[in-house]
Amino acid sequence: MYWKLKLKTPKNITVYQQSAFQPDVWRILRGNKDDFLIYDRCGKLTFHITSPYSYLNFRYVEAAIMATYNTDYCGNCMGSSTTLEATSYISTGPNWEYSQHHSRSLK
Repeated sequence: MYWKLKLKTPKNITVYQQSAFQPDVWRILRGNKDDFLIYDRCGKLTFHITSPYSYLNFRYVEAAIMATYNTDYCGNCMGSSTTLEATSYISTGPNWEYSQHHSRSLK
């Protein structure tokens, strides 16, 4: 699966694969299979979207990516836009809850 994904991914996007000798990344990040963990430019977790909201036929993943791209959540990201256009998708979705410093998760 890794090589198939790597072949289809644009060259400017890095695809990572966990080695057998590394600690389990899902346990470290407190995630599960089918979760989407969205990070901002500073490397801070902005959204943790769990199943069933992570299914791509819903718009929550797209909205979280767009909101993270267009919003400066931590207030000091260099070179980021502060447009809030993408958050209109989020306001119509389920309740968002702050779970860490400035990360959000679906409840």
